[in-house]
Amino acid sequence: MIGYDLDGIIVRDIPKILYKICPKFAVWLRDQLAPAYVPEGEFVIITERPYTDEKRTLAWLKSYSICPVLVRFANGGGTDKAYLCKAWDIYTLRLEVFYESSEKHIEGLRKLCSQTKIKLWRRV
Repeated sequence: MIGYDLDGIIVRDIPKILYKICPKFAVWLRDQLAPAYVPEGEFVIITERPYTDEKRTLAWLKSYSICPVLVRFANGGGTDKAYLCKAWDIYTLRLEVFYESSEKHIEGLRKLCSQTKIKLWRRV
């Protein structure tokens, strides 16, 4: 099974500063964006979004007919250690490949998930 990070791959990233200045507007803006990429076949999504965004996120995915097998909310809240939550999900789901959009999380994910090919998503 293949896994994807949500923000930065399936939906474009909103600048982090916007979440600090006006979080409600940042979330609203993020929810207005069309998908930047739609995976094909069976896949899972592991996102750092908090559990409180679950209904909104699932509704957004459904509105664009994006149907992952599973969506896991790592609940990292943008912290430096958010990759630990993702790593646990990647490990327990035994993913073959996981695409991550954050360069700062790649190294940690690769160390913790040696059974999985962790790939940095590069938009062409």
